[in-house]
Amino acid sequence: MTNLTAAGATLTAIFGATAVTSFVKSANVDGFTVMSLLVGGAAVTGPVVYGAFAKQPSDGDNGPVGSRFGLMLASLVALFAAYGLLADLGLLVSNSIANEADLILV
Repeated sequence: MTNLTAAGATLTAIFGATAVTSFVKSANVDGFTVMSLLVGGAAVTGPVVYGAFAKQPSDGDNGPVGSRFGLMLASLVALFAAYGLLADLGLLVSNSIANEADLILV
């Protein structure tokens, strides 16, 4: 899930300024791009948080062992990133619908 969220946030940040405006003419993409970068940063931070709270290996272990707290915190960060990406898409859709409605009513 984290890799998919990071890939989605990266693609929306790259294509946010150009491709989105060509498909949705009335969309304001400034908030969309900033939120994509925030969510992408959170998606990348999840595995780093898990590794930061890993315990030192004990006898018989090959490498560091993750902790429960690190797993829970990394899961929360990954869920924030995934739901943030969905909210980001919702922001784009709601702004484009509202702007199109304003154009039709005016």
